[in-house]
Formats: sequence, structure tokens, C-alpha cells
Amino acid sequence: MTEAQREFYAGFKPVEARQPKPPSAPPRAREVPFEQAVQEFLDAWEIKRRAHPAEQDRVQVIRFPGSPFLKITLEGRSVAAFIAAEDGENATLGQYWQGQIYYPNGWHSPAKHARGSVFDDPPDRCMDWHGPRRLR
Repeated sequence: MTEAQREFYAGFKPVEARQPKPPSAPPRAREVPFEQAVQEFLDAWEIKRRAHPAEQDRVQVIRFPGSPFLKITLEGRSVAAFIAAEDGENATLGQYWQGQIYYPNGWHSPAKHARGSVFDDPPDRCMDWHGPRRLR
């Protein structure tokens, strides 16, 4: 290394490694069982969907073995939402908690960032007649 290079690099300070972000807090305490909260969410969303004349498709809930998410489909043709069925963490979503509602990223996976929770009051506040609201 030449003297000019040493002088150039001497002006830089070493960069400290960033500390990992602490996990965010889980959603509020769950007063009702998960299955009951999901059913209340689906009932409330169904009322909102039936008010719209274009939405007459039947809602189906699918859970594949080993999957941490419930898939909410409209007559098996299109995915309306994903609901986390258990607490967990993955590379795409980061940490997620049971009951969080996600917009679909396609047929097989949820998009990043939860739109709401089935434990919220009212349970369908994050949903429109067609599915989860987009982030703004």
C-alpha cells in the first residue's frame, strides 16, 4: 500500500456491525379461542361480501398439512387472504403471530406486512368486500 493510500484510508472510521432489531410485540391478548375468532371473522366478512352484488362466491378455508397458514379462497378459484394459524417466523415475512391476516402474494404464499388480525374488534375492519385492504 502506498503512502497516499494509507492517508486516504486513515480518514475512514471502522463501521460497527448493526445490532439486530428486537422482535415487535405480539398483538393484544387473545380473549377468545383461535377457531372461534376465525369463524367470527368469516361471518362478519361474509355479511360485508353479500352486500355487494358481484360477490356471490362461496368462501372456503383450506389448511395444508405442515402449513402455518389458513388459505381463504373463493370457491377454490382465487385466494382472498391468508391467516396465520400459529406463531412463527420465516425469511419472507419475518415474525408473525397467530390470527394475523395477510394479503395473498399468489396462490401459495402471503404478501409481506399483516393487514389486521382476527382478534381485532370488529374482526373484519381490515377487509373490503373483495378481500384484505391494500396498504397505503
